[in-house]
Amino acid sequence: MAREKVLRKVKLSDIHVDTFVRKSLIPELVKKYTDLMLAGVKFPPLLVSGSMRLVDGRHRLEAYTNCQESEVEAEIVDPKDEAEFIGMAFKANSTKGPAQPTEEDIKHTISLLLDQKVVSSVAIAEVLGEREEYVRPMIKDVKSKAKRAKMMKAVNAVADGDMKPVEAAEEFGVKIEDLRQAITGRRRKEKKGPNAAQLLLAGSDRSYLISLGHGLNKLMDAYNASDLSPAQMTAVYDQQKAFLKKVERRLEDWHSRYMSKVG
Repeated sequence: MAREKVLRKVKLSDIHVDTFVRKSLIPELVKKYTDLMLAGVKFPPLLVSGSMRLVDGRHRLEAYTNCQESEVEAEIVDPKDEAEFIGMAFKANSTKGPAQPTEEDIKHTISLLLDQKVVSSVAIAEVLGEREEYVRPMIKDVKSKAKRAKMMKAVNAVADGDMKPVEAAEEFGVKIEDLRQAITGRRRKEKKGPNAAQLLLAGSDRSYLISLGHGLNKLMDAYNASDLSPAQMTAVYDQQKAFLKKVERRLEDWHSRYMSKVG
Protein backbone atom coordinates (compact mmCIF):
# COMPACT_ATOMS: atom_id res chain seq x y z
CA MET A 1 0.00 0.00 0.00
CA ALA A 2 1.45 3.39 -1.03
CA ARG A 3 2.05 5.79 1.79
CA GLU A 4 0.03 9.02 1.89
CA LYS A 5 2.07 12.08 0.98
CA VAL A 6 2.61 14.63 3.74
CA LEU A 7 3.25 18.09 2.28
CA ARG A 8 3.99 21.30 4.12
CA LYS A 9 5.78 24.62 3.81
CA VAL A 10 9.21 24.65 5.46
CA LYS A 11 11.79 27.36 6.00
CA LEU A 12 14.83 27.01 3.78
CA SER A 13 17.03 27.86 6.77
CA ASP A 14 15.61 24.87 8.72
CA ILE A 15 16.71 22.31 6.13
CA HIS A 16 20.14 20.82 6.69
CA VAL A 17 22.22 18.74 4.31
CA ASP A 18 24.52 16.06 5.70
CA THR A 19 24.18 13.16 3.26
CA PHE A 20 25.13 13.27 -0.41
CA VAL A 21 24.33 10.50 -2.88
CA ARG A 22 25.98 12.38 -5.72
CA LYS A 23 29.73 12.83 -5.62
CA SER A 24 29.31 16.53 -6.46
CA LEU A 25 26.78 19.15 -7.49
CA ILE A 26 26.18 19.82 -11.17
CA PRO A 27 26.63 23.62 -11.54
CA GLU A 28 24.90 23.69 -14.94
CA LEU A 29 21.80 22.07 -13.42
CA VAL A 30 21.72 24.59 -10.55
CA LYS A 31 21.89 27.45 -13.07
CA LYS A 32 19.15 25.90 -15.21
CA TYR A 33 16.87 25.47 -12.18
CA THR A 34 17.62 29.01 -11.00
CA ASP A 35 16.72 30.48 -14.39
CA LEU A 36 13.50 28.45 -14.56
CA MET A 37 12.48 29.44 -11.03
CA LEU A 38 13.06 33.12 -11.80
CA ALA A 39 10.86 32.64 -14.88
CA GLY A 40 8.05 31.36 -12.65
CA VAL A 41 8.34 27.61 -13.28
CA LYS A 42 7.10 25.50 -10.36
CA PHE A 43 9.17 22.52 -9.17
CA PRO A 44 8.20 19.34 -7.30
CA PRO A 45 8.46 19.50 -3.49
CA LEU A 46 11.78 18.81 -1.82
CA LEU A 47 12.00 15.52 0.05
CA VAL A 48 12.95 15.97 3.72
CA SER A 49 12.84 13.84 6.85
CA GLY A 50 10.88 14.79 9.94
CA SER A 51 14.08 16.19 11.45
CA MET A 52 14.49 18.44 8.35
CA ARG A 53 17.37 16.48 6.79
CA LEU A 54 17.32 16.84 3.02
CA VAL A 55 16.64 13.49 1.33
CA ASP A 56 16.24 14.69 -2.25
CA GLY A 57 16.46 18.08 -3.99
CA ARG A 58 20.04 19.30 -3.49
CA HIS A 59 20.10 21.17 -6.82
CA ARG A 60 16.65 22.65 -6.23
CA LEU A 61 17.69 23.75 -2.74
CA GLU A 62 20.73 25.53 -4.17
CA ALA A 63 18.56 27.17 -6.84
CA TYR A 64 15.99 28.31 -4.25
CA THR A 65 18.86 29.86 -2.29
CA ASN A 66 20.02 31.68 -5.43
CA CYS A 67 16.47 33.01 -5.86
CA GLN A 68 16.47 34.16 -2.19
CA GLU A 69 13.40 32.12 -1.34
CA SER A 70 12.63 31.83 2.37
CA GLU A 71 10.01 29.05 2.33
CA VAL A 72 9.43 26.10 0.02
CA GLU A 73 7.03 23.18 -0.21
CA ALA A 74 8.43 19.87 1.03
CA GLU A 75 7.25 16.30 1.26
CA ILE A 76 7.98 14.81 4.69
CA VAL A 77 9.22 11.22 4.81
CA ASP A 78 10.27 8.99 7.68
CA PRO A 79 13.05 6.50 6.80
CA LYS A 80 13.48 3.87 9.50
CA ASP A 81 17.29 4.03 9.54
CA GLU A 82 20.29 5.62 7.81
CA ALA A 83 20.57 2.90 5.18
CA GLU A 84 16.95 3.43 4.13
CA PHE A 85 17.56 7.21 4.13
CA ILE A 86 20.49 6.71 1.71
CA GLY A 87 18.49 4.31 -0.46
CA MET A 88 15.53 6.69 -0.58
CA ALA A 89 17.79 9.55 -1.64
CA PHE A 90 19.52 7.48 -4.31
CA LYS A 91 16.29 6.11 -5.78
CA ALA A 92 14.80 9.61 -5.95
CA ASN A 93 17.83 10.71 -7.98
CA SER A 94 17.87 7.66 -10.25
CA THR A 95 14.12 7.53 -11.01
CA LYS A 96 13.02 11.18 -10.89
CA GLY A 97 16.14 13.24 -11.38
CA PRO A 98 16.90 14.85 -14.77
CA ALA A 99 20.53 13.76 -14.53
CA GLN A 100 21.00 10.04 -13.95
CA PRO A 101 23.60 9.07 -11.32
CA THR A 102 27.03 8.46 -12.83
CA GLU A 103 29.19 5.45 -11.98
CA GLU A 104 31.14 7.69 -9.59
CA ASP A 105 27.86 8.73 -7.91
CA ILE A 106 26.88 5.07 -7.48
CA LYS A 107 30.30 4.20 -6.01
CA HIS A 108 30.01 7.17 -3.66
CA THR A 109 26.61 5.92 -2.45
CA ILE A 110 27.96 2.39 -2.04
CA SER A 111 30.68 3.77 0.24
CA LEU A 112 27.97 5.42 2.37
CA LEU A 113 26.16 2.10 2.68
CA LEU A 114 29.38 0.27 3.61
CA ASP A 115 29.82 2.83 6.39
CA GLN A 116 26.37 1.75 7.61
CA LYS A 117 27.48 -1.93 7.68
CA VAL A 118 25.47 -2.81 4.58
CA VAL A 119 28.20 -4.98 3.08
CA SER A 120 26.81 -7.77 0.90
CA SER A 121 26.28 -7.12 -2.79
CA VAL A 122 22.72 -8.46 -2.51
CA ALA A 123 21.82 -6.05 0.31
CA ILE A 124 23.46 -3.06 -1.40
CA ALA A 125 21.72 -3.80 -4.71
CA GLU A 126 18.38 -4.06 -2.91
CA VAL A 127 18.82 -0.70 -1.14
CA LEU A 128 19.87 1.00 -4.38
CA GLY A 129 17.15 -0.66 -6.44
CA GLU A 130 19.77 -1.91 -8.93
CA ARG A 131 20.69 -5.35 -10.27
CA GLU A 132 23.31 -7.18 -8.22
CA GLU A 133 25.43 -8.07 -11.25
CA TYR A 134 25.52 -4.39 -12.20
CA VAL A 135 26.75 -3.10 -8.84
CA ARG A 136 29.00 -6.04 -7.88
CA PRO A 137 32.18 -4.80 -9.67
CA MET A 138 31.63 -1.30 -8.29
CA ILE A 139 31.29 -2.68 -4.77
CA LYS A 140 34.59 -4.54 -5.21
CA ASP A 141 36.31 -1.34 -6.33
CA VAL A 142 34.87 0.70 -3.45
CA LYS A 143 35.90 -1.94 -0.89
CA SER A 144 39.44 -1.94 -2.30
CA LYS A 145 39.67 1.83 -1.96
CA ALA A 146 38.16 1.70 1.52
CA LYS A 147 40.85 -0.79 2.56
CA ARG A 148 43.54 1.60 1.32
CA ALA A 149 41.80 4.50 3.12
CA LYS A 150 41.95 2.55 6.41
CA MET A 151 45.67 2.04 5.91
CA MET A 152 46.22 5.75 5.22
CA LYS A 153 44.25 6.70 8.35
CA ALA A 154 46.47 4.39 10.38
CA VAL A 155 49.61 5.87 8.76
CA ASN A 156 48.42 9.41 9.49
CA ALA A 157 47.59 8.55 13.11
CA VAL A 158 51.16 7.34 13.61
CA ALA A 159 52.69 10.23 11.67
CA ASP A 160 50.73 12.78 13.73
CA GLY A 161 51.95 11.15 16.94
CA ASP A 162 48.43 10.18 18.07
CA MET A 163 49.12 6.44 18.17
CA LYS A 164 51.89 3.92 18.12
CA PRO A 165 51.96 1.54 15.11
CA VAL A 166 50.50 -1.38 17.09
CA GLU A 167 47.66 0.81 18.42
CA ALA A 168 46.89 2.22 14.95
CA ALA A 169 46.85 -1.24 13.38
CA GLU A 170 44.32 -2.43 15.95
CA GLU A 171 42.20 0.75 15.76
CA PHE A 172 41.85 0.74 11.97
CA GLY A 173 41.89 -3.00 11.41
CA VAL A 174 45.05 -3.29 9.32
CA LYS A 175 47.99 -5.67 9.51
CA ILE A 176 50.93 -4.33 11.51
CA GLU A 177 53.45 -5.55 8.89
CA ASP A 178 51.59 -3.72 6.10
CA LEU A 179 51.30 -0.60 8.26
CA ARG A 180 55.03 -0.48 8.99
CA GLN A 181 55.76 -0.84 5.28
CA ALA A 182 53.31 1.99 4.46
CA ILE A 183 54.90 4.25 7.12
CA THR A 184 58.32 3.69 5.57
CA GLY A 185 56.94 4.58 2.14
CA ARG A 186 55.38 7.78 3.46
CA ARG A 187 58.62 8.92 5.06
CA ARG A 188 60.41 8.47 1.74
CA LYS A 189 57.79 10.61 -0.02
CA GLU A 190 57.98 13.35 2.63
CA LYS A 191 61.71 13.70 2.05
CA LYS A 192 60.94 14.59 -1.56
CA GLY A 193 58.98 17.74 -0.60
CA PRO A 194 55.34 18.98 -0.51
CA ASN A 195 52.60 16.47 -1.28
CA ALA A 196 50.47 16.56 -4.43
CA ALA A 197 47.47 18.14 -2.70
CA GLN A 198 49.54 21.06 -1.40
CA LEU A 199 51.08 21.63 -4.82
CA LEU A 200 47.71 21.41 -6.58
CA LEU A 201 46.00 23.92 -4.29
CA ALA A 202 48.99 26.26 -4.27
CA GLY A 203 49.10 26.18 -8.07
CA SER A 204 45.35 26.80 -8.29
CA ASP A 205 45.58 29.78 -5.91
CA ARG A 206 48.48 31.29 -7.83
CA SER A 207 46.75 30.83 -11.18
CA TYR A 208 43.58 32.52 -9.98
CA LEU A 209 45.41 35.46 -8.36
CA ILE A 210 47.60 35.98 -11.42
CA SER A 211 44.57 35.85 -13.72
CA LEU A 212 42.56 38.18 -11.47
CA GLY A 213 45.43 40.64 -11.16
CA HIS A 214 45.98 40.65 -14.92
CA GLY A 215 42.28 41.26 -15.57
CA LEU A 216 41.98 44.05 -13.00
CA ASN A 217 45.10 45.70 -14.40
CA LYS A 218 43.53 45.73 -17.87
CA LEU A 219 40.34 47.06 -16.34
CA MET A 220 42.17 50.01 -14.77
CA ASP A 221 43.96 50.72 -18.05
CA ALA A 222 40.60 50.83 -19.84
CA TYR A 223 39.16 53.13 -17.16
CA ASN A 224 42.18 55.46 -17.29
CA ALA A 225 41.77 55.62 -21.07
CA SER A 226 38.07 56.54 -20.53
CA ASP A 227 36.99 53.34 -22.33
CA LEU A 228 34.98 52.32 -19.25
CA SER A 229 32.65 54.47 -17.15
CA PRO A 230 32.50 54.42 -13.33
CA ALA A 231 29.19 52.57 -13.60
CA GLN A 232 30.78 49.88 -15.79
CA MET A 233 33.70 49.55 -13.37
CA THR A 234 31.28 49.13 -10.46
CA ALA A 235 29.32 46.51 -12.40
CA VAL A 236 32.49 44.48 -13.04
CA TYR A 237 33.53 44.63 -9.38
CA ASP A 238 30.02 43.61 -8.27
CA GLN A 239 30.17 40.71 -10.70
CA GLN A 240 33.47 39.54 -9.22
CA LYS A 241 32.09 39.82 -5.68
CA ALA A 242 29.05 37.74 -6.67
CA PHE A 243 31.36 35.14 -8.22
CA LEU A 244 33.44 34.93 -5.03
CA LYS A 245 30.28 34.39 -2.99
CA LYS A 246 29.42 31.45 -5.25
CA VAL A 247 32.95 30.10 -4.74
CA GLU A 248 32.49 30.42 -0.98
CA ARG A 249 29.18 28.55 -1.15
CA ARG A 250 30.79 25.81 -3.25
CA LEU A 251 33.61 25.54 -0.69
CA GLU A 252 31.05 25.26 2.11
CA ASP A 253 29.30 22.49 0.17
CA TRP A 254 32.53 20.49 -0.16
CA HIS A 255 33.35 21.13 3.49
CA SER A 256 29.91 19.75 4.45
CA ARG A 257 30.67 16.65 2.40
CA TYR A 258 34.00 16.27 4.19
CA MET A 259 32.40 16.72 7.63
CA SER A 260 29.73 14.13 6.78
CA LYS A 261 32.56 11.63 6.20
CA VAL A 262 34.55 12.39 9.35
CA GLY A 263 31.53 12.85 11.57
